[in-house]
This record gives sequence, C-alpha cells and structure tokens, in this order.
Amino acid sequence: MAVTFFVPDSPFGDFADWKLNTGGNPNTTEQRAQALGPDGDEIAWKGYGKKTALTATYVATKAVGDLVIPKAGQVVGGCHIDSVQVAYNQTGYPIMTLSGHRHDHGNPHTTCRTYTGSVTLPAAAIGIPAAFGDVFKLQPSAEVGMRGATYTLSVIHVDEMDGVGGQLAGENRDGTEELAIELTADAAPTDYAVSAAWHLGTLAKALGNTVATTSSLNLTHHIAHD
Repeated sequence: MAVTFFVPDSPFGDFADWKLNTGGNPNTTEQRAQALGPDGDEIAWKGYGKKTALTATYVATKAVGDLVIPKAGQVVGGCHIDSVQVAYNQTGYPIMTLSGHRHDHGNPHTTCRTYTGSVTLPAAAIGIPAAFGDVFKLQPSAEVGMRGATYTLSVIHVDEMDGVGGQLAGENRDGTEELAIELTADAAPTDYAVSAAWHLGTLAKALGNTVATTSSLNLTHHIAHD
C-alpha cells in the first residue's frame, strides 16, 4: 500500500465550529473463547465481540461567541460518542477530542440516550477564558492567571450481548460534566467563584524551587438525558 499523508477521517461527522485535525484512529479488538482438552491444552477457539475504539481531534474555527459541541451518546453511522473534551491553553486554539466506539459483531448502534452539556464554552482565538458561564469565574480583583481549562462531557455506556457474543443493544445512563481549572498562583477561594450546583471534588496546589506556584480545582456535575 502506498504511503499516504494528510488524510484524517472523522467517524463522528462534521461540526460547524470545528475543523478536523486527527482521526478516526481505529483500534479494533476481538475477544477470544477457547476450549481445553483433558490435558489442559487448547483444542479449539473462536473470536467474538469485535469492537473498534475511535478518537478524533478538532481545532476551533470561531474567535467570538460560544462553541457548540456534540452531545455525548450521539450515534453517527453506527459510531457512538462516549465522551467530548474541550481543552484550552495559554498559547493555542481550543482543541476538541471525541472518543467513541462501534460494534463490528452483531447489531450496530442506531440511537441511544443523549446528554447535552450545560456549560458555556467561550470561543477564543488564543488563550483561556476567565469565565465559563456561572460554573467558574475568575474575580476581577484576583492576582492570578488562567493556566489551563479542560471541559469533559461523558456517559456511562452499557452494552448487552446477543446469544453468540455479538452486540444486541446498548444504552446510556448518568451523564457527567467535569471542568478542570489550573491557575498560576497560590489561589485563595476569594479569587474565584464556583456554582453551588457543581461539586468541588479536588483543590490542590503545586510548589517548587524552580517554578511558579500553581493551583488546580476540579468541578463535577451530573445531568439527566435529553
């Protein structure tokens, strides 16, 4: 086969606010059943439950307004979106990473329960927004800097096998949103505001003899299906 260049593929479709960078990076696995003889050695085997994991990354194409992302649990051409992640950084454009799967043995996915993110994701030509709706907001008086921000929307996906180890059906439950924030400085609680509807699960600081002190917090929110 000839060497190819610059041919990413999006198994999850196209998105108005984003341009494909990498994907779909298929990784196919198959489980293996075996039969053993009386001496404990294998005498027969058969594969089952073939499944392909998929990932793709996209760069934001908007500089103003809010970014629109797909729903977790959405199915496109048999490919199920397991999670959606949007990462901001200090020197680049926002990057969206989609992770999902498809079943290559049994029934492919057609529709599943979907989960819509509730967080406002601001567009940014470069850098990290100081506010994400009412979920997190850096106070104007804060003497700290935004160092990183990552939003993740995911579902718990449950698959059921048919009588011969293939896919019978699948469904989603318990959608979860996470917002991870990193700040440059020994941030105090008065430097930022967080929504009371979100759980502040982690609050940490990192200190060293050759670097600036940083603070990080992780917020979690569970949502119902659409």
